[in-house]
Amino acid sequence: MNVKIMSHQNGNGSGNMNSPEQNEEKKSKPPSYCILFLYFDAIAYHLSLEYPKIFTKKNDTYLWMTLIPSLLVFELGYGISTRKSIVRVAPALLLTAYLGYRLHAIITASLVRAKVWADHRLDANPSAVQVIRDGVKEKRVCIEPNFFDLFLPRTHESSSTTTTTTSSSTSQQTLHRYKAGLVLFPGALVEYRAYAGVAKRLSDKGIVVLLFNTEHYHRFPIEIFGCNLSSVKRAIALLEQKYNLHVQDWSIGGHSLGGYTAQQVVNHQPTFFRNAVLWGIYRELIIGTSSINVLVVQATRDDLGKAFRENPQRRDFLDSLTRIRGRTSLHDIEGGNHGGFGDYAKQVFPAPDGDRTISLDDMHTELVQVTADFLLHDHKQ
Repeated sequence: MNVKIMSHQNGNGSGNMNSPEQNEEKKSKPPSYCILFLYFDAIAYHLSLEYPKIFTKKNDTYLWMTLIPSLLVFELGYGISTRKSIVRVAPALLLTAYLGYRLHAIITASLVRAKVWADHRLDANPSAVQVIRDGVKEKRVCIEPNFFDLFLPRTHESSSTTTTTTSSSTSQQTLHRYKAGLVLFPGALVEYRAYAGVAKRLSDKGIVVLLFNTEHYHRFPIEIFGCNLSSVKRAIALLEQKYNLHVQDWSIGGHSLGGYTAQQVVNHQPTFFRNAVLWGIYRELIIGTSSINVLVVQATRDDLGKAFRENPQRRDFLDSLTRIRGRTSLHDIEGGNHGGFGDYAKQVFPAPDGDRTISLDDMHTELVQVTADFLLHDHKQ
């Protein structure tokens, strides 16, 4: 699912796309106001779910009805005690009252949006949950609680054995090697297990998949909550230490807001990843100029990604990236919709999703084939 972010370009969020050079310049700038507001709303959303009895509109009103008058009385008392005239104190009183009113309005609006977001969280369908259960039985799915689910291919490319000798014993350790791996971020407000079916099919193609668990921060895949470069590196290190697994080329991707966050992670250290895979994105690309390859997959019945998909400059922008990057690819799934990138209930927020004209199985088959071909392209040469 995507969560709507106000565009800083124009009112409908479908303005001209930036050139790669403009993206590089924008990457070095502080976050735009729309992203800061998203983070502010996300924090309000998280706190309202973690502490539902404290962070409520009612308590917020009580707080400001108490705090603002207290600040005004304090400032007035301070002015009297220092023998300042009312003319000099009045501007400070007015400014305090105004800022207090504006901040109260912002927090109240954020709490309202937080309630709406919480009411529109989507659970994975039973079929997706069953994929994980079956994978655990087959020892092809490993679960790291509150961190990630690991989807393993049926066979590894190669392995090597190292021997460790201590004063008391000698142990051997086998390191399994794979060519390609994908770190996958779920969409906003969607249970991460909804993407288990796609992750499992990608692993059937020989790709290691790290599906990030976003449940402990209430299904909101943004950097400040844990979908960041530090967490990705920690997860990959754990694979080698705990699972004796090494991947030659790591890629990163996500669905909707998860794809937007994946781009932010790439911008921090582009050389760490070989490819970026973006499913159902709804805003302009923000990846700066780098050598990373980019795959954009969209669906023709995805009403949430309509603004980006119907932008007439979309193809020209992606073609311009090819002159800078090794490979950039755009693929539209005919008849697919936004929710079809996962396996969850019908989506109606922040806007109703379109209706698929193909089956979910057909959409997943095409999505997996396109993604796997892109990720394994360099290994087929």
